[in-house]
Amino acid sequence: MVLVAVLAVGVALVWGVARLGAVVVADASAQAAADATALAGALDGRAGAEDVARGNGAELVEWRVSGWMVQVVVSRHGQKARATAVLDEDEGPADPGTSPA
Repeated sequence: MVLVAVLAVGVALVWGVARLGAVVVADASAQAAADATALAGALDGRAGAEDVARGNGAELVEWRVSGWMVQVVVSRHGQKARATAVLDEDEGPADPGTSPA
């Protein structure tokens, strides 16, 4: 009987650790997609951000531009992540003379 209880606790612990690991991986992949989306948005505007989000299996759900700063929120496999990118004014966007808007 004690062996069954120990085995049940062990299985529950393994399941809990596996579930936690899956959540951490999902959060990290959503954050990576958000980071890439913000960088693309800073360089290529909203269209570039949407392309990169889709390419990463994510959806661009929020877009904000303030000068040379782009803020995005993406959703990937049910996880949302936020990222910000600031383009160095000396480097400029892909289309010179325009902001990321």
